[in-house]
Amino acid sequence: MTDKDADAEVSERDLTDELGLLVTAGQIADRLNVKLATVHQWRFRAKTSSVPLPDPVWAVNGSPLWRWEDIAEWAKQTGRRP
Repeated sequence: MTDKDADAEVSERDLTDELGLLVTAGQIADRLNVKLATVHQWRFRAKTSSVPLPDPVWAVNGSPLWRWEDIAEWAKQTGRRP
């Protein structure tokens, strides 16, 4: 492992510690037992919802990532318990 690889690992670990467990739309779908298309609908209907899906906190290669803690709380509030 190079010093650069070690620095990347530390940075990734620090980011995870700071933001909590990050999940993709696919992981949200798996955890809430819905189709991926459903998660995308929740995301794009957020502007018209009284309890919108939380905004992503990060993106990797253009793919949004959410804090699982935020999604789990949203799921409880909307009756979509994890």
